[in-house]
Amino acid sequence: MADKSNDLLVGLDIGSSKVVCMIASPVSSSTFKIEGLGECKSEGIEQGGVVDINQAVDCVRAAVEEAEKTANTTVKTVAAGISGPHIRTDNCIQQTIVGSGEIEQKDIDDLLNTAMSVTLPPSMRYLDVIPQEYSVDYARRIRTPIGMEGKKLEGSLHVVTAQSAQCLFLNKVIRRTGLELIDSQLIFNPLAAASAVLRPEEIDLGVALIDIGSDLSDVAVFFDKAVQYSAVHPMGGQQITDEISIKTHLSQDAAEKLSCRWDRLDTTPEKIRTVLFACRRRRDTAMTAEES
Repeated sequence: MADKSNDLLVGLDIGSSKVVCMIASPVSSSTFKIEGLGECKSEGIEQGGVVDINQAVDCVRAAVEEAEKTANTTVKTVAAGISGPHIRTDNCIQQTIVGSGEIEQKDIDDLLNTAMSVTLPPSMRYLDVIPQEYSVDYARRIRTPIGMEGKKLEGSLHVVTAQSAQCLFLNKVIRRTGLELIDSQLIFNPLAAASAVLRPEEIDLGVALIDIGSDLSDVAVFFDKAVQYSAVHPMGGQQITDEISIKTHLSQDAAEKLSCRWDRLDTTPEKIRTVLFACRRRRDTAMTAEES
């Protein structure tokens, strides 16, 4: 295989139902061409967390190898996301004293480092600290303070923390497949999804992104050019399928197909009766066919 990995962007999504690897080449600063795609049913992953490292490694390796084969290349580094109910987010305000009169990148770095110096529980670690807006002395709602002059720099920040063990487990799974993380950093899934699908004007005007997975739902709310809220909720498409299966007395496979077919929510009594009647009729027909 040709080694052109330096020109490619590789994304790895390790989910509870499947692992997906995508290889893309840049067309412009904001568009990419998909060169390869690999997918494998998840084993060893539950609610976004690793429960069996060996099984998870096999799944990741299978997805990556399939993507490499379709792209006719090999990859060495990947961008990978993390999600799970263990992740916590919060908004906070931090400040730092400006060393010289003019604000430099060093002052912003000091501000972010100050935010990450706050002691966390031993089981947690900082995943990301994202600026929302800045204040320089009494001037507020500043987007980029570099080059401005003042004595005090204050920042409104969105802080994301995660369970240290789960970050370590995911890192180990990725390294065992012979890959390295870009910048040695996992990305919080809803923020990664937002950067891929949201337009700048949507982030400015206000938008809520909801990514419904198998057993997790990631949420990120943006307004005024910055993330204002993000969270992971332990409920996803599998719970919807379970509810349909229970209410209609259908198998999991049939309930999954039904949820995909009836993709719009209509809770009027007449609609519910129609759907339940169709489901029960199909079930009775299948049972009669088996008996004969």
